[in-house]
Amino acid sequence: MKPERKKLSLGADNEIASMRDLVGSAEADRGGEGDKVRITHYLSTQILERLDRTYMTLRQELPFELKTKLKKSHLVDLALESMLEDYQKQGADSALGRHLKSLRK
Repeated sequence: MKPERKKLSLGADNEIASMRDLVGSAEADRGGEGDKVRITHYLSTQILERLDRTYMTLRQELPFELKTKLKKSHLVDLALESMLEDYQKQGADSALGRHLKSLRK
């Protein structure tokens, strides 16, 4: 008898589809690696630990062909893109805008 394969929830299926898109777009850009720039930024220990945990969790959940292509830089790109898009659309009401307001107090 074959071992039963774990069925992913609809939410997990959607997350994997999103990761396929993310990894796929990174693969499509592979020919254009010149468009990427290596930079260095400092991260808090807590953020780095969360990034590492998220990366490892995704690698465990993703199919083999994606887990080998997923890089932490993909996650950082996605997070920054999401935050910057939110700020562009929402301005002061965005997560970044609210954070900036809290710094002024």
